[in-house]
Amino acid sequence: MPSQFFNIILHIKPERGYEILMQNYAGWIWSGTDFAMNSAGMVLSETTISSIAYYNPNGLPICVRERAALQYTDNLNDFMCVMISQNTGGLANMWLIGDIKTGEIVTMELAVDSEGNTVVGLRGPTTDGFFGSCDYPLDPEIRERCVIIYKEYPYGSGDNRYQRWLQIAEEYQDKYLIEC
Repeated sequence: MPSQFFNIILHIKPERGYEILMQNYAGWIWSGTDFAMNSAGMVLSETTISSIAYYNPNGLPICVRERAALQYTDNLNDFMCVMISQNTGGLANMWLIGDIKTGEIVTMELAVDSEGNTVVGLRGPTTDGFFGSCDYPLDPEIRERCVIIYKEYPYGSGDNRYQRWLQIAEEYQDKYLIEC
């Protein structure tokens, strides 16, 4: 299981930009689990969208864009701009990005279509909501333009799994809130 190897928290203190904390694997230059945060209050997590296999070789690898976004941005808009810019689609993702300062979260799906064009699906920002992810492109344009491999899931389609996420969120949304 890969998670046994991601047992390091890397604290990066660059000469310029914000400090970064990320879950990591020894010797890696980015968070292979895609869980990270910076000293400006930006936090991120992601899940891979496995149904997409198009690639644009003229962009920057995801590890470069993720590191730059963490090191040099302090708000959701700038963070997303860095991630979208020069996207290769080499690893199509749904990113959950948060700004601790404002309490806002956004989800951003990034993929590339058959012609190498970046396709972006956005939800949010919100300060009072839920975003779930299930390894399935939720954005209809991404499903239409970018999906080339239909992955049969043992528990039904990705859309069915996402609908279940929504049911669980509704059922438990108020049960685990802590008022301070």
